Amino acid sequence: MIITSGIEQERIFKIGAHRYRLDILSSKSAVRENSMESAPDGRFLFSVPSADILIFFKFVESLSLQIALAFDTQKILRSRTNLTAGDLMETLSKRQDAENSIRAFFMEIQSEEENPDFKLDDPGKSASHALFQVVSGGIPPLLLVREGQYTLPARSGLPAGIISPGLMQLQEVEWQKDDIVYVHTEISGSVREFHDLLARKIESDDLPEHTVVVKLTMIE
Repeated sequence: MIITSGIEQERIFKIGAHRYRLDILSSKSAVRENSMESAPDGRFLFSVPSADILIFFKFVESLSLQIALAFDTQKILRSRTNLTAGDLMETLSKRQDAENSIRAFFMEIQSEEENPDFKLDDPGKSASHALFQVVSGGIPPLLLVREGQYTLPARSGLPAGIISPGLMQLQEVEWQKDDIVYVHTEISGSVREFHDLLARKIESDDLPEHTVVVKLTMIE
């Protein structure tokens, strides 16, 4: 279910042996300006006082899912209406402009059919576990929630434009059925309290002001 300021749409993705559910949550003060959905891809634009927040996803049936979030203080990406999740990371990896740096997050799930190297160390866990890869710069660390407890399994680096493209670090994370991954923009107030709230199953009305959250659940 995608939840944005009261609008709900179902988004379920099947990749290899697993199914995933995508939710996008926003506080009421994060204004949803537009969205472009031409299945299986999507693009959402939110506006907050200090920046544009863009979310992209690109899905290849049974093979892969890419999700990206960009926090763009210069509002230079909003005109790139054909930009996809993969295009975004390729664009950002070439930036060397600290003044116009963009904070961004990118994750990808692939099936072994799509990428034979993308597999668990223990094949016996493949029925209940999977991998995803992530690159993050300038965005708060990714949160993984399991049975009401959370961990921070991947680091967040510097924004694109500040860090050298060669130093953008691809990290690999293992997760399992019923795990939830959250990625969110900067918040005001206590980050720890917000993470505790996410671990307890958040509702859109509980989000801090000007906040957008990407939530991905492995449902089977």
